Amino acid sequence: MTQYGGPLYGVMTSLPPAQNATFYQHMIINTNKVSIVRGAWQINTTESYSPTIIKITSGTTVTWTNDDIIIHTVTDLGGKFDSDLIQPSAGWNYTFYHEGKYTYYCTIHPWMKGLVIVT
Repeated sequence: MTQYGGPLYGVMTSLPPAQNATFYQHMIINTNKVSIVRGAWQINTTESYSPTIIKITSGTTVTWTNDDIIIHTVTDLGGKFDSDLIQPSAGWNYTFYHEGKYTYYCTIHPWMKGLVIVT
């Protein structure tokens, strides 16, 4: 599992400003389902996790489905959760019990990122 301050944390925080700006230009969607889109691994894909930003209430389980043809992860930047490897056509669930903002990414393709807002 990647922990806050770990080696991949530096990768995530050093992304070019243009990529970080793109992240925050996505709409906030009220849903508990996220797709890892086909072609998500390509660095020029602007929405690797779709939707990129979701909003849920505390106690909600979020399901990520890998709709790509290669493996990915869903890993919290702060070290709260880590899916390990999600195979193509497989999924992973995590229940959020605490309010906050959870930025996550793929440890294999660290430019892939998403955000869960828990209220």
